[in-house]
Amino acid sequence: MDNGTTGTIQEVDAKNRTLTVLLDNGEKTLIPIRDYLDVVLGYALTTHKGQGMTVDNSFILAGGTMGDRELSYVQASRARNKTEFFTDKIMVWNPDTQGREEATLRELARQMSQSRQKDLAHDVNAPEPSVTPSKPQAEPTPTAPPFARPEEPELRLAL
Repeated sequence: MDNGTTGTIQEVDAKNRTLTVLLDNGEKTLIPIRDYLDVVLGYALTTHKGQGMTVDNSFILAGGTMGDRELSYVQASRARNKTEFFTDKIMVWNPDTQGREEATLRELARQMSQSRQKDLAHDVNAPEPSVTPSKPQAEPTPTAPPFARPEEPELRLAL
């Protein structure tokens, strides 16, 4: 079992010091506690660890440096039933000062709607393939450039 593996404890055998765990991948396993220094309750996951998962309910700690549109989308789209956002006070990342600042809910919503998507090398200035025509060609039909990015959906919060 690797660090970060998640599952549900189904049985605790105190006499034999083992845990019976149903892993999230569907596999059932017996874990001898003596083989592990620490076994801790996994009550939270990072956004990156949760990417691709589906859960019944999701609780998000909002604010800070990881609150852009792409990460907010991952956070907000994991739950089948309900998603709740929490914050002790609203802190947003200010790229001008490179620090966290207290903000209003409106500013948090603005930060969560801003994209920090990175361009890949093949998305920028893709060279046109060189063609040496053997005979005169008709004017090309205008098309979308290669690797054109589709319109991005807008993530909005209701205030």
